Amino acid sequence: MCQHLSTFRYESRAENMVFFRLIVVILFLFALFPAQAFSKSGHQILEEVFQANFFESFRAEVALRSEDSQGKSFKLDLTMLGSGNLRTDFSLLLIFREPLSSRGIKLLMLAQKSYPSRVYLYMPAYDRYLQLMGQDRDMKLGDSEISLNDLISSLPWEGTHKFLGERAFSGKPCNVVETTYGGKKGKRISFIEKKTLLPLYTRQLDTEDNLLKTIEVKDFKKIGSKYKVTSMIVTNHQKNRSTVMKIKSSQWYIDIPRGVFQPDNLKFPLKELIEREGSGL
Repeated sequence: MCQHLSTFRYESRAENMVFFRLIVVILFLFALFPAQAFSKSGHQILEEVFQANFFESFRAEVALRSEDSQGKSFKLDLTMLGSGNLRTDFSLLLIFREPLSSRGIKLLMLAQKSYPSRVYLYMPAYDRYLQLMGQDRDMKLGDSEISLNDLISSLPWEGTHKFLGERAFSGKPCNVVETTYGGKKGKRISFIEKKTLLPLYTRQLDTEDNLLKTIEVKDFKKIGSKYKVTSMIVTNHQKNRSTVMKIKSSQWYIDIPRGVFQPDNLKFPLKELIEREGSGL
């Protein structure tokens, strides 16, 4: 009986030693390779965001409202039509509705994975369009603080990406990704919600880590299996000026004729062009 008990105690001590050594090895591995190393990379997270957001066509009625620290305000209503995706090519047409001084002006941007983008401006008063040289996705919409780059998240093939860990924003669990660009473009830090794959909060910094701009999603809705932003606020911290964007109505996964995005067709009213070419609009 005593011999059996002694053998049992010895085997228990041996098992405990094995278990203890296993714990030490696991702790050593976590010290050597942080938890982030066992999770997705920043590039993988941004690839998921891209897949969830940029493979569709849409039409939206958008309202922009800007205000600075002095109380000066600016408003702009426009129709926005987009088609394609930025991995290959993306077409965006803006038709200005209000204020009256801007009514009828059209801005066409043909963006591609390789820069530069092509930007065309149509002025109804002159009944002609011209190509704006040296413009790309950083061009602002009217007198607002919003650019095309603010409407999209960091792209997986632009810059280098680093996963900073998991943090909460407004109580929602997010993956935080830092994107660093070459030259003088600085970097972005994006809080991407795990559930919706939306960048709920983005900080744009210069090369010396000074805060330039913040982008915060205020509201969104689910369309099919995806989530779409319906309201956001962009704040320029250098000018102390903010612009609120609200999508009043929208249509997704629609058929937009390619002719809508041709510079030579900018002179035609959108309704006339759609009726002529036919579409699901």
